[in-house]
Amino acid sequence: MLFIQVSNGKVYIHIGVGSDVVCSTFIGSGRASMRGMDNRTNHAFCVRISIFNILQINKLNLMKKFLFILFMSLLGVNSVSAQMVFECGDFMYRTEEGTNNSVWIYGNNRDLTEIVIPETVEYEGTKYNVTGIGPYGFRNFTILTSITIPNCITRIGEMAFGGCSSLTSVTLPDDITRIEGFTFAGCTKLSSIAIPNSVTVIEESTFEGCTSLASIVLPDNLTSIKSSTFCGCSSLSSITIPESVEYIGTDAFEGCIGLTSVSIPESVENIGNGAFKGCSSLTSVTIPNSVTEIGISAFQGCTSLASITIPGSVEDIGKDAFKGCSSLTSVTIPNSVTRIGDGAFEGCINLTSVSIPESVEYIGDGAFKGCSSLAFITIPNSVTKIGYGTFEGCTGLTSITIEATVPPTIYAEIGVSKELPIYVPEESVSAYKSADGWKYLNILGVAAGIGGINIGNADKAVRKILHNGRVIIRKADKNYSLNGAEMKM
Repeated sequence: MLFIQVSNGKVYIHIGVGSDVVCSTFIGSGRASMRGMDNRTNHAFCVRISIFNILQINKLNLMKKFLFILFMSLLGVNSVSAQMVFECGDFMYRTEEGTNNSVWIYGNNRDLTEIVIPETVEYEGTKYNVTGIGPYGFRNFTILTSITIPNCITRIGEMAFGGCSSLTSVTLPDDITRIEGFTFAGCTKLSSIAIPNSVTVIEESTFEGCTSLASIVLPDNLTSIKSSTFCGCSSLSSITIPESVEYIGTDAFEGCIGLTSVSIPESVENIGNGAFKGCSSLTSVTIPNSVTEIGISAFQGCTSLASITIPGSVEDIGKDAFKGCSSLTSVTIPNSVTRIGDGAFEGCINLTSVSIPESVEYIGDGAFKGCSSLAFITIPNSVTKIGYGTFEGCTGLTSITIEATVPPTIYAEIGVSKELPIYVPEESVSAYKSADGWKYLNILGVAAGIGGINIGNADKAVRKILHNGRVIIRKADKNYSLNGAEMKM
């Protein structure tokens, strides 16, 4: 697709696929410049090619032919269909491919502070219906404060209002079905917006960097919150995620430092990488039983998060999932989890207890690194691999209990001192003392039957071991010796 725009003494050439612009160029003052869009990274980048000696081209048809050949050779375009572009008042319009009377609208006057999108436009005796706001249509209209969009608009193109840093008010139509990526990215004064129920898809980074956005109403039919949709929306304090949402994408709420709580509906199956990363005011999160995976860095840096309940549906706790959650005091990991990712709880300096179930097979590198308040930990028989530096910086550890009769594989060092007591089954002491990595540590034997118990109102941190004929009941940092019916400190 090739279309040409003439504005303010410059000729703009746009090349795209379907209705999406992937490359634009302008010619003016004897010079041409070309811009492209890299769809693989979803970030705009510019490639500039200077073309000199484009002079004395006075006829538009001749210019079309010249540019057609130029772009065919530069971009390898095999087939191009021309679309009409015309100017009317403060706007530019281009016909929509495959239609006779539908057009996309583009801004042509950056001095406007308020805009009302027209429903129709007449040009050279033909009436056209305005059905879409074009990609980059009003990008960087920095003094634009408000815009009203009629119901005839069914689609808003990528980056349509990106960088409109003075925009405070937007009225979206009831019939719109799709909002493309980066549409309102960088609209730093936009404080609120309601998205109609007709919208099922909000593409990535739609509201990224909208630092004043304090409230938003999401449509009931929304199926996913795409990558970085609300990234950097630092004023957003609460949000209701509709029960229709199945997926929360990568970095969806990253850096929403004002967000205090979030309830994730039962419809969500996956919490993407970095979804709530850096949400430093987040104190509570409800994760439903529908979620099977907590992505990489999903809650990293949530420094106010005091507790978290991981549902029994979760199979994998991703790398750095709760890294730096410095207020987290306890974690119960359900029997469904098979992997605790690298750095999953790294830097949780107030974590005093963690319960690892029999389902866990792998504990990743640095999984509990820097958990300086962790007093003891029991590693179940199911664990076959313990990563490098798993307990590095756990300065409060008084012991580690390992229930496996076969020494788990460890990589170089697990990060504990050679003096720290490591209790293993009595019959496996020799195996541990000869195994790579373990043989350099303080291995002590205990009788079979190691496990967790509850005594009265004691918390879940209570453990029992049998050592040298005596039962030792360990709670937090205190040991109690049980001899007959008498308990002594």
